[in-house]
Amino acid sequence: MDVMKTCSSCGSPSPGDALFCMKCGASLGAIGGPVGVAPPPPGVTPGPPPPPGMPTGPIPPPGMYAAGPPPPPGSLPPGFVAMPRPLPDDAMAIASLVLSIVALVTCLIFLGIPAVIFGYMAKKNIRESRGTIGGDPLATAGLIIGWIEIALMVFIIILIIIAALSDTGSAMIALL
Repeated sequence: MDVMKTCSSCGSPSPGDALFCMKCGASLGAIGGPVGVAPPPPGVTPGPPPPPGMPTGPIPPPGMYAAGPPPPPGSLPPGFVAMPRPLPDDAMAIASLVLSIVALVTCLIFLGIPAVIFGYMAKKNIRESRGTIGGDPLATAGLIIGWIEIALMVFIIILIIIAALSDTGSAMIALL
């Protein structure tokens, strides 16, 4: 039969081999010395039982775990789900989008040509990476905006040529 000790401070029972009270932490006796079982003081009743889920047994010494060892470093505790890490974007895709936006904002429409070149190079890099590099939407946006800028550039060049030819023709007639 296991001997139970009673705490002289709070009156709660503790296992016979315990050195400290499980409830209040008071010493139940000196190490190696005689340990007496003190009855609770008059008028003191033991406290309420611990709430459900609270451990009622002895506290394990440091280094010992009641539910087994902790998870190894780098692993997730039970109940946690790993979130997938986003893929890094291809630098060419970013360059394609940035060039096309800069060309659109600053009216430097000739930057649409390198934007399209970088966009196609990015698409090729992303396709050959087999899922290790992201940024396909960035490259697609850079390509679309770049092609729009190239079409604008061609349209403006055609307008300039037409204007130059029509001005030159009227100037030649005036000279005659």
